Amino acid sequence: MLHEIICLPFLFVIPAAVAVEAKLGCRTPNRSSTKFGARNARRSIPLAFTPPSFQIPLFTATPKIVPSKVEGTTISLPNFEELFGRIQTVSPLARHLINGGDGGLDAMDSEDVFEWKLVDKNKKGSRIDKIDNFQEKNSPIIRFRTSIEGPCVPERFANFLMDSESRKKWDVSIAQVYEAFPIYDLDMANIILGPKLGDCSRLGVGYCQTKQSVVSPREQLTLCGIQDFKNGGAIIWGTEMEDSENHLFPPGKRHVRARSHIFSSTLTPTGPNSFDVEYVLQLSIGGSVPTFMHAPVITETVSQMFSYAKKYFAGGENGDLAKYICAKKSLQNVLHNRESILLPH
Repeated sequence: MLHEIICLPFLFVIPAAVAVEAKLGCRTPNRSSTKFGARNARRSIPLAFTPPSFQIPLFTATPKIVPSKVEGTTISLPNFEELFGRIQTVSPLARHLINGGDGGLDAMDSEDVFEWKLVDKNKKGSRIDKIDNFQEKNSPIIRFRTSIEGPCVPERFANFLMDSESRKKWDVSIAQVYEAFPIYDLDMANIILGPKLGDCSRLGVGYCQTKQSVVSPREQLTLCGIQDFKNGGAIIWGTEMEDSENHLFPPGKRHVRARSHIFSSTLTPTGPNSFDVEYVLQLSIGGSVPTFMHAPVITETVSQMFSYAKKYFAGGENGDLAKYICAKKSLQNVLHNRESILLPH
């Protein structure tokens, strides 16, 4: 049994403390699959897009710089073409959404570029796969697929991961989690990202720190964003900032750093009251955690997150989500009426 603290970059840095037993996964060939692997057939035709090389640095020596809302602070942006190329390579659902597809995991072009190993699947509609030592970074990449009952509201999926009070409802190890440097101008972000990647509704650098436990705290400095699409779906994404940006860390003692190499969480509506999620993460935990324990630790932690998410979104008309939607509609009505009064007649 291993007790460890890790940082999961769901959005603006997400740490968690877990107690897990290692699980050994069985080997799954490089195959196409439907929602949770019910149908398997070896890929015989080439993919419709060219995967990235993974060798191009995400942050160049002269990155594009944009202002933050924090006065006097700028944000270095990655090569978005390379970043979202990597996301589409490991997340067929993200590729499906970016290419204009509707529906969820059953409706997507499910071709895989890499060979994934099955870790777990169950009758409740969840599947977990992994690739060990992905791109020779000494850490696995883990992919979670599941269906969730409830309306697809991506901002709430992101919020209970980035909001400190919401996070504490399921993560006892959180010390700090906050958006440190939001981008000043989202219109500028959308111009840089381009029209194919949806509408950028959030972008910024976040910081997290876990509590002291049987191991020392972990911390991350992550650039994250939310891309919204016309069908109601979204891609929540993140990538670790380079060491050249360490000046963005808050003052004080530095901690063992966890690093996210790839993170995306793709949400796509499958009906008026249901949506599918494909969550992909490659995380180097850092410190003394053995490499072979990374996958079971991350798997257990993300499973806890999904357990919380399913309860939240299936809360019904008296649940927290319904109350939020109602409050948001009321606020929109107030703002609309105020604008109507101010407009000349």
